[in-house]
Amino acid sequence: MSNCIIPENINKTGFVTAAFSLRNPSEKLYFREGEDYDEIVENNRRFLERFDLSVDRLVTVNQKHTNNVHVVSEADVGCSLKRDRILDTDGMVTNIPGAVLVIDVADCAAIYLADPVTKSIGLCHAGRKGALSKIALETVKKMSENFGADPANIVAWISPCICRKCYEVGPEVEEETWELWGEDARDILWENIHIGRVHFDLKLANELVLREAGIRRENLLASRECTCCDTSRFYSFRGDGKIINEMGAYFAIKNE
Repeated sequence: MSNCIIPENINKTGFVTAAFSLRNPSEKLYFREGEDYDEIVENNRRFLERFDLSVDRLVTVNQKHTNNVHVVSEADVGCSLKRDRILDTDGMVTNIPGAVLVIDVADCAAIYLADPVTKSIGLCHAGRKGALSKIALETVKKMSENFGADPANIVAWISPCICRKCYEVGPEVEEETWELWGEDARDILWENIHIGRVHFDLKLANELVLREAGIRRENLLASRECTCCDTSRFYSFRGDGKIINEMGAYFAIKNE
């Protein structure tokens, strides 16, 4: 489908539907204050219908760059796109068929996790703060604790996000990265020796967190696309100079 990316390794598990929306000014999916809420709901309805998913089964969270992960119950299904029910949360896990988890990003990564054995899923918002606080690890833990998922069976996909060349960071991030990852920080941090600035490899950082969580290398795939390099296809906080809108990461277990 032209207006989204399908995470093929995730969908090949056979029990889920996964999609990552692209930039489309005529079909905004993320609600921002001052916009027509009913129009955003209708846009989501049309987008989800292509995958036989219902906007009435959405589960949304109010993302704040935390490593808090919510275990979705049936009572959570049908959250408003105003994201005013589940607060200060950046990850979700569930085993409920038909519940549509959604995370929104604009340079940060969305990480999809699917366990075909227990038929459970996880979805999290993992920007730099999320990577440093290891939200992907916390999401895998929640899948294990609540559904019995073995990390060795979990298939993972990292969405398009900002690349290291576009992601300059300050000395405080460099220091925290060294403290957290030790020698692995050499690979995460990239120094442009010509201008003396340090850049952060968000994809690699999240890959290392997933590997620490027990995800097998052969079950892990990361998109190579950069949201900041290609603002014709993606919304980008850095590329656009501000948040214009966001891409939606949609994830659901198929109804049996």
